[in-house]
Amino acid sequence: MLFTGEAGSQNATGRYEITRLLPENSSGELQYRLRKLPEGPERVVREHQLTTEAL
Repeated sequence: MLFTGEAGSQNATGRYEITRLLPENSSGELQYRLRKLPEGPERVVREHQLTTEAL
């Protein structure tokens, strides 16, 4: 899974593993807890911020 960080967030774009599906936010969009690979910090992102990578 690839995550593209919002403007101003340094070192956010990259490969991540989804570790948990979270409840929908107030606008009904799914949220996920991700961990940056390999062995990076976790973060919470909204579904529209994710893209899949061709294998």
